[in-house]
Amino acid sequence: VDEVLSVGDTEFRNRCQVRMNKLLKGGVTMILVSHNLAEIRNLCQSCLMLYKGKSVMQGQTIKVIKEYHRTVAAKIRAEQERLAARERVAKVSDVRLTRLEMFDHQGNLSEEFGTGKPMTLRLHYQADRQVAQPHVLAELLWATEDYIAVVCSTRHEGFHLNPIQGVGYIDLHIDGMLIEPNVYAWNISLIDGAVGGVNGTVLDTLPKTRFVVSEELAIPGIFGLAHRWEQAQNQSVCLSSLPIPSQPSPSAS
Repeated sequence: VDEVLSVGDTEFRNRCQVRMNKLLKGGVTMILVSHNLAEIRNLCQSCLMLYKGKSVMQGQTIKVIKEYHRTVAAKIRAEQERLAARERVAKVSDVRLTRLEMFDHQGNLSEEFGTGKPMTLRLHYQADRQVAQPHVLAELLWATEDYIAVVCSTRHEGFHLNPIQGVGYIDLHIDGMLIEPNVYAWNISLIDGAVGGVNGTVLDTLPKTRFVVSEELAIPGIFGLAHRWEQAQNQSVCLSSLPIPSQPSPSAS
């Protein structure tokens, strides 16, 4: 089975999944060729990772997927360093985003984050003039599909940022990455809310800062929700299958 499953509509893909699961339960051997890690993880007992036609690793699916994540994270790091150097030369505006740093739950710079673990984005800026009403828009993209999955916005969430001028940074804390293991990207925009009407004027953007989410906490769907169960008796029983970890160590500004 090749990437034909990625081009059909949702109903078609669901029918294919049901059919493949039925064949597997009946003892049929199947070879699945795909970039869809969730599909591979759910269907395959063993896995072979190829790069430019050559075998890189073969073995238990979850171990091969972890190695794939490590390989992708290394490539992302190298590519983003090249892009950052190019951006530093190209940008000449009076208000600009200089870089985006991503910290893991231990406060370390990283391009790989475990499912269920916290993440902090640190957005560095340089403003040669004062921006009285700054806003930040952070869009989380499925990098492989290039569509927006989540939006974090200081404006829409009613979080007031103080005026900015000079060199500084703004932090966005994610309590837990409750999303399926995959490759993702952040689009970050700095907006001047004082000009440009209701939506303001975009001063600068850092597009597609990519990172990897690897599997530590099992996410049985596309994303998870922190939740609890309650039973209507004399006492309630609260269970959280997706616990929210503590805040990461980098301090907010």
